[in-house]
This record gives sequence, C-alpha cells and structure tokens, in this order.
Amino acid sequence: MQHEYVIGATGTGKSTLLANQAVQAFESGACCVVIDPHGDLALDVARAVNPGNLDRVYFLDPLRVHFSLNSQAEDCWS
Repeated sequence: MQHEYVIGATGTGKSTLLANQAVQAFESGACCVVIDPHGDLALDVARAVNPGNLDRVYFLDPLRVHFSLNSQAEDCWS
C-alpha cells in the first residue's frame, strides 16, 4: 500500500478501515504515517499497537505547548 483515499458517508467505517490497515502494516514491520487533523484516529492506532512495539511509535503534535516527538506514547494509555 502506498497511498490511499477513502471516502464514504459518516459512520461507514472509514476510520476503522484506515486504523486496521495502519496497525497491520506497522505490526508487519513496515513504516506507517498517519496524518490525522483531529487526533482520534492516531490515538486509536497507537492504542492498538502491540505495547512491545511502542518504542517505534512517534507522535508529532504541533498544537501541544511543549512541542516534541514522543517516542513512548505513554499518554495514549491513560
């Protein structure tokens, strides 16, 4: 999978499809980038990742006051 454009009405499973595909790609060892303007999809993906792989998860959130890359994604689990 290189690029994907998913369209559909509200509630038809677009985010679920993308989250499942991202987790499957990530768990198979591929690199995966999720661009999510609202944050819900990115958090769903991070929560679904095997906790043993969290050292490979990075969040880039320019809206946070203390902008940084969070390699542990600990706030996803709270």
